[in-house]
Amino acid sequence: MYAAYHREALQLLGIGAARCIPATRYQHIEARSVILTSGPRGTITPDICYFLCQGLLPAALSQTKSSGCKRLYITRRKARWRKVTNEKKLDLFLQSHGFQSVALEDYGLAEQIRMFHEAEYIVGPHGAGLTNLVFCKPGTRVLEISSPRRPGRMFHNISSCRRLRYLNFFAEQDGRAAYRGQDSNIKVDLEQLDECLSLLEGAELLDLPVALNPRAAISE
Repeated sequence: MYAAYHREALQLLGIGAARCIPATRYQHIEARSVILTSGPRGTITPDICYFLCQGLLPAALSQTKSSGCKRLYITRRKARWRKVTNEKKLDLFLQSHGFQSVALEDYGLAEQIRMFHEAEYIVGPHGAGLTNLVFCKPGTRVLEISSPRRPGRMFHNISSCRRLRYLNFFAEQDGRAAYRGQDSNIKVDLEQLDECLSLLEGAELLDLPVALNPRAAISE
């Protein structure tokens, strides 16, 4: 069986459930032609971003209403790991900067696509939900909060392809969950985060392709 977001993505591409056959174990299917997909193996290219935007964005916008929120905080409070342990304080801090906390599990794929497309500023811990950065408009500000043990470049690559203003902020690994290694929970230093938000707000970011401090990595 395929996941709900697989079905939603196919529907947005105009492929309804009647045209889908779940591939169960040992099932044999005879067809005149077969079209297969292959994963990007961690490397996102402009062609992939273009295909996703062209294929999914128009249908998603036509099927949903505007959320009206321009600043999103993508929470992982419903996830099993890589949670922010001081998230209540982080929520209050971000609310004071006009951010709305969003758990993507509460929304369908089309709604997620629209939220990211309309957003002007996105903050969130490293996680699959940030894949929706593919649908952001060029110039959108993005602050990814990463564990020092998980500095992956996936969302940096997407931001580069989509010409987003991206900054990677490295939080502290929470010692109470250190056994999880790369998937440990994290604790965010709000003072340092405030500095990073101020940096992203500034237009001078366009002229700064390298890190200004040891806790952040910046790209245009």
